[in-house]
Amino acid sequence: MGTKTQPKPQKTAAVTYAIHESEDACKMQTVKLKGRITEDNALECVGSYEDSGSNVWELGRPKFHHMMTDAMSDKFKVIVVTNATSISRNTDQMRSFVQLFKDKSISVIFTEIGRRD
Repeated sequence: MGTKTQPKPQKTAAVTYAIHESEDACKMQTVKLKGRITEDNALECVGSYEDSGSNVWELGRPKFHHMMTDAMSDKFKVIVVTNATSISRNTDQMRSFVQLFKDKSISVIFTEIGRRD
């Protein structure tokens, strides 16, 4: 009998977004999210993308766009987001992004991470 090899963990990206919160608060969310990813033996965190601050929408969410470029370049196969607003502020746009990820065979996992968590 041969030994079974464990499946290779899926490359995963952590995406956080914190409007009206400090950069430190966003970084704390990222640390918690990466911790949750690390706890799951089927996932391997290969990057994190965090946009924070009250003017992040005016700045065009540069980290989010960097994540989208990496997603389209097959840098990861799973995205874990802190909450739905990490992807979009409206439902129609969020559905479009999720469909785009689905078309690229990228899974999206939504998890709520509260400030008091």
